[in-house]
Amino acid sequence: AGYLASMLLGTNWDIVKRVVLGVVGGLVAKILLGIIGISFNGIIADFIAGVLGAIIVVYIMKAIKL
Repeated sequence: AGYLASMLLGTNWDIVKRVVLGVVGGLVAKILLGIIGISFNGIIADFIAGVLGAIIVVYIMKAIKL
């Protein structure tokens, strides 16, 4: 998920940062979607949620210049 998000947004980060991005993005997506009452079941749905969360994290990281 982190790799796909970084490719979609044009960042050129190393593999460690992409893996961390995917994990944090998945957690962010689960929390935010849980707050609004949406839950996902299945590998593909979890992957999509992880990508969406990773995109949010990339935007935040770019905003604070990390």
